[in-house]
Amino acid sequence: VLPWRVTRAGLADVAEAPVALDLHGRLGGLDLFNDVADGPVSLRVVGDADGLRLLVRVADVGLCDETRPCDDIGLDLRITPEAVKGRIALGSDDFLRVRGHVDLDRGFDWTRPETLADLVAEATLDAEVDALVQSWAPLADVAPSLRRMEGGTRLALTARGPLRAPSVEGILELSKVGIELDTDIAPFEQVDARLVWHDDTIRIEQLEGLMGYAPFRIGGSVLLREAGLPEADLTIHGRNTQLIRTEWFRMRIDVDARVTGPVDALRIEGEGRVVDAIYREPVSLTGASGVSEPSELILFEIEDAPFDRMRFDLAVRADE
Repeated sequence: VLPWRVTRAGLADVAEAPVALDLHGRLGGLDLFNDVADGPVSLRVVGDADGLRLLVRVADVGLCDETRPCDDIGLDLRITPEAVKGRIALGSDDFLRVRGHVDLDRGFDWTRPETLADLVAEATLDAEVDALVQSWAPLADVAPSLRRMEGGTRLALTARGPLRAPSVEGILELSKVGIELDTDIAPFEQVDARLVWHDDTIRIEQLEGLMGYAPFRIGGSVLLREAGLPEADLTIHGRNTQLIRTEWFRMRIDVDARVTGPVDALRIEGEGRVVDAIYREPVSLTGASGVSEPSELILFEIEDAPFDRMRFDLAVRADE
């Protein structure tokens, strides 16, 4: 029962009507985020004179199955004239746990939609999300270009201040992470990192690991611009680092470089020394035509935006 009546002029208030709302819904056959969530999703909206409550439950998430159960998935949002409080939870002791809350110190009367404008203009936000990833194995089904990723990851985000312009902070921590992509770039191993996000800047406090059992280190910051793509100011250092590893070609380098500019027009400058390079030309002993041979040697190739406009100013040398 809602406190409105539909007339030719639109919705008219019916002051004497009791306020009560109880809606149930169920969505099936969804395909969200490349099967990460494929439904069904159940929704319930309950409202009375004291406020409104929205409950969302996802019954089937692609990252969860019999071997990786999720013990709690959903959103619980409560709206009263005095405040808004929301809770989000996704839990699995095996690989992922997410907890978060969204609180506003001002609410609105759901029977009077015009009061929503006051909430947006005057409310103060207090929001926090904390995610802990203990295993990346489930991503193999939704990220085909990711051959392997392992290790621990923690992400914490907070947003506090006026709802119209809150201050956003975050921390991303990696612990002994290994990453192998479906490219010619050598895998990253034993990566430890701590990235701090404050308002419009992401600062790299630590980012180091191994490529081909040799160390590399990245520092600097990334500026998140209001208009346009992020702008980087990074330094890259490596010693005897294996940059490329393919069936036919391997290369190790010492590198000291700086990466600057927006991500769609990056400039890489510095020095590099080729420590070791091995090229093996495929040979067929039988003369069979089935051997696949590269027609030319291409160290690397970047064809996709936004990195296809990257510019290089590297002084590269090699010992004789």
